[in-house]
Amino acid sequence: MKARRALYASQPGHEIVLLEGSRQYFDALVKAFDEARSEIWLETYIFDVTASGADVAEALVRAARRGVAVRLVVDGVGTGSLPPAWLQSFDEAGVAWQVFSPTLTIELLIPKRWRRMHRKLCLIDRRVLFCGGINVLDDFYDPNHGTLAAPRFDFSVQVCGPLVEGAYGAMAHLWRQLAVMRQVKSRDFAAAVKSMRGSRQAARAEGDGAIPIAGTRAALLLRDNFRHRTVIEKAYLRAIGTAHREVIIANAYFLPGRKLRVALAHAVRRGVKVQLLLQGRYEYFMQYHAARTVYGILLKA
Repeated sequence: MKARRALYASQPGHEIVLLEGSRQYFDALVKAFDEARSEIWLETYIFDVTASGADVAEALVRAARRGVAVRLVVDGVGTGSLPPAWLQSFDEAGVAWQVFSPTLTIELLIPKRWRRMHRKLCLIDRRVLFCGGINVLDDFYDPNHGTLAAPRFDFSVQVCGPLVEGAYGAMAHLWRQLAVMRQVKSRDFAAAVKSMRGSRQAARAEGDGAIPIAGTRAALLLRDNFRHRTVIEKAYLRAIGTAHREVIIANAYFLPGRKLRVALAHAVRRGVKVQLLLQGRYEYFMQYHAARTVYGILLKA
């Protein structure tokens, strides 16, 4: 429980490195994978092995072959079918992987199937955490549009410090949940009960594995559709409401609700410089046109 509370409380003692784009992110990931000694946890909406994405996949295979426990979770919609050669390589090396909510295209017509796993988290040896907005997807490639003329503009951070242990608790909990759901679906109820008991025991055993170091205050915010539905929005509102000089928001998809629009407008009236770095390239019809409905409102503010 202590580890889970650490997710949402800002704590001092973090060393944070900002990584821009897939090149910096993948270079740091591969280095961390090659140095891993015991375990790697990776959650990503998209796992694509085109171009530099293959470097990440190869590093996971190398780690698994030397005995590192590698656990990979991908989303059932964001990640399509991996090439058979890669599936064979994962299986032979011992890479364990699960799919969050495997979904047929027709099932997306059912609202309850819209819940997806958009987290991009990676944890190595319960010491180093990567989190942010970058999938395992080359910046110059898109699964739907092919090769891109310009790279994506996105960020991730590499973190050492207390919140790492909270991330471990959240990732291990999701892994166990997926295992239980898969076992129930296959009617292996004995294995499901065993997994649930293991989940409770692991939760009680979670401690403070991360080593506190001098550094930046930070918190890890993980949204869900239940208890923490608005946790990220509330963090935005608190930060904007206390800003003195400037606010910079970089989002690929930006559809702020009324509270967030009002907070940005109030910040401008206080003399705060507000800058929004948003996607200009047409990608998906609904997101592109819906976002533009609020641009005029914000520009007038």
